[in-house]
Amino acid sequence: MGNGDAGRIRGLASAAGMYRASPAMSGTRPVARAASTENCSVPFLWGRASDVDRDNLTCEWSVLRSPAGTSPEIVMPTGPGRGPARRKLTALTAPGDYLLQLRVQDGHNTIDKRLKVTVFDPKGRR
Repeated sequence: MGNGDAGRIRGLASAAGMYRASPAMSGTRPVARAASTENCSVPFLWGRASDVDRDNLTCEWSVLRSPAGTSPEIVMPTGPGRGPARRKLTALTAPGDYLLQLRVQDGHNTIDKRLKVTVFDPKGRR
């Protein structure tokens, strides 16, 4: 192992009191899930992310696609239950499909999770 591996070794005790060195996990991609509330007038988005390496994670929602002439917004909700990956989707001014993305980064790797939110008009058409 190179010098960059210093401090990234963990010992595993054996019955004889000896230690066998094994490299700690490094560079593992984070894991992410994305979802939204259903059947509501203002959907909430939530994401969950974890990283086996315990790297600091950043989570960012974005709108990838929306019906023509719309400008949906992703905003931080107020009140309890606010988290780094919980957001409110507003300004859904037209029926149709809105494609969203949750991007999770751990400083080494990036993972994207896409989510489709479908908005129906008052008669149930999209």
